[in-house]
Amino acid sequence: MEAFAAAVGARCLWLETSNLDDPAIQFYRRLGFRWCGLDVSL
Repeated sequence: MEAFAAAVGARCLWLETSNLDDPAIQFYRRLGFRWCGLDVSL
């Protein structure tokens, strides 16, 4: 997905996971994703 996004000129990717899923959060952080917000509307 990252390669495709770069190929079509995307500047960012949006990823969502539960804020309670710490293993997933740590996994994505190791891949270079960073925390950018928390949606509390759900």
